[in-house]
Amino acid sequence: MEPEEIGQIWAAHYSDRGSDPGSGQICSLICLMLRQRAVLEIVGGNFAVRLAQALAAAGIPIEQFDACEAEIK
Repeated sequence: MEPEEIGQIWAAHYSDRGSDPGSGQICSLICLMLRQRAVLEIVGGNFAVRLAQALAAAGIPIEQFDACEAEIK
């Protein structure tokens, strides 16, 4: 799946994640997927830098990612 596709799916589900369990699961899976991309596919820099690159490629604001991650925990 290309980063642009991930971003489109995120945009379609992010605002509904609190009221729609399916959207919440999709956003949680995208968070996990982007974390894995930062670890396995992006080289150079520390994890925070690689994660920022993965988020930027998908067009996902770090604030939205952090909010979703906080809800997962």
